Amino acid sequence: MLKKVSLKLGLLLAAISVTTSVAFAETQVRSSSITVSASIVGVNTLFTEIRTIAAAGEGDVATVIDFVGAESGAPEWTNLPAQYVKVAVTDNALSWRLRTYTNNFANETTISTTTWGTQYGGLKGDVDGAKASLAWLCNPTAIPNGPAVSVDGYVTPSSGTVNGWTFMKDARDEGETSSFSASDEGGYTNIAFGSPSFTRIVRPNIAGGNEALASRTAPFYYYIKADFSSAPAAEYDTTLVFELLNQ
Repeated sequence: MLKKVSLKLGLLLAAISVTTSVAFAETQVRSSSITVSASIVGVNTLFTEIRTIAAAGEGDVATVIDFVGAESGAPEWTNLPAQYVKVAVTDNALSWRLRTYTNNFANETTISTTTWGTQYGGLKGDVDGAKASLAWLCNPTAIPNGPAVSVDGYVTPSSGTVNGWTFMKDARDEGETSSFSASDEGGYTNIAFGSPSFTRIVRPNIAGGNEALASRTAPFYYYIKADFSSAPAAEYDTTLVFELLNQ
């Protein structure tokens, strides 16, 4: 009985093996197509909030950025205001960027380069020719007591590669390579960029030149400093522009 059962099982497996190896020709007799769609609403929000520099890092909400106690003749690039800007972007465009600049001559048709020169990024005085340059720096966290104005002895901004500080541009800056349009095209005005999956802030003094935030909607912190070393007596002000662009 045991042999007989064994024999039958072997024949069955052989039959199955032969059956599954046979190829069958197929002919389509019917088909149906179903459309699948989805619509994702565009989201693009820009949050900016002035806050006071504090020992704990993130201070109280403020209303203006003020260079309290600024004096002409101060060492170059050593003046920090008492405030910074907390920034957050939510944008699900395929590609976006956030740029910053001043617009000191928005209401003027022509600018006298004899009086003002060709670079206007910074504070504009109420006396003809009076101006004070600004620089910016971004960080993923609020910096206790604010950022250092110098890093390893370097206080002058450059492209940001030395100490993280980058010269502020103005919308009306002139020059073949230093005009606003040329600088903007080269990415010099960008402080952040991203996509639906990430946000990166511009930090030229670290590896790669930028840093990913913990999430695409996480806030980051924007600081400025000024050079009053040769600023004449005047009342100075400007308006910082933060502009979100979808590409």
